[in-house]
Amino acid sequence: SPSSDVMLGWGFMKLFSASIAPFKVDPSKFDMSEKDAITQVEGIFLFSLVWSVGCSVDGEGRQRIDAFMKECCAGTVPVPYNEEGERGTHHIASPYPKEHSIYAVFFDTEKAKWSTWLISREPFEKSLQPHEIIVPTVDTTRYTYIFDTFCQNATLTHELNRMAILLCGPTGTGKTVYINNHCLNGLKSDKFNIITLGFSAQTSAMQTQDIIESKLD
Repeated sequence: SPSSDVMLGWGFMKLFSASIAPFKVDPSKFDMSEKDAITQVEGIFLFSLVWSVGCSVDGEGRQRIDAFMKECCAGTVPVPYNEEGERGTHHIASPYPKEHSIYAVFFDTEKAKWSTWLISREPFEKSLQPHEIIVPTVDTTRYTYIFDTFCQNATLTHELNRMAILLCGPTGTGKTVYINNHCLNGLKSDKFNIITLGFSAQTSAMQTQDIIESKLD
């Protein structure tokens, strides 16, 4: 079914808020120039737009979103969308790179420019069993990056509430592996406590409550 426009907008605001969190400091300690700050905000905005509004599509949809977004950034909004509202005159300092798909890049806030996803080439530990090895790919890298951004920075009504994340896709594509690997190896144990729940048709509300409460003792 089509994605809800409201939820797409909410997803964008969640990711944008989580990505912009490192810049939320006391104004007296903010030493970035206005030009650099605008570049950062625009880059984070465009990246958040891709992985919220533009992420709930298939392969063909990604190609269409990629072309549409790049045209919009260039100021040549396609028909019939160019007939809606008034044309702006704002120039985007760091638009999407033309040579790569918008899904193949991320905005590197340290360098203030777009970069391709970097795949780790570190050797595997010899103690790992074959089923424990996760071969780094573009998918594992970018989904882990987004997952970590939410875990570290995203909040709801106050600092104790973290954003909910749903990783969806066909069976056997590594969703559970990505999440378990990052929860167990990517998050600091002194800051995060992991509760793993396995649901089936027989799982009751009381069983779920018992599992959660057992971790709080």
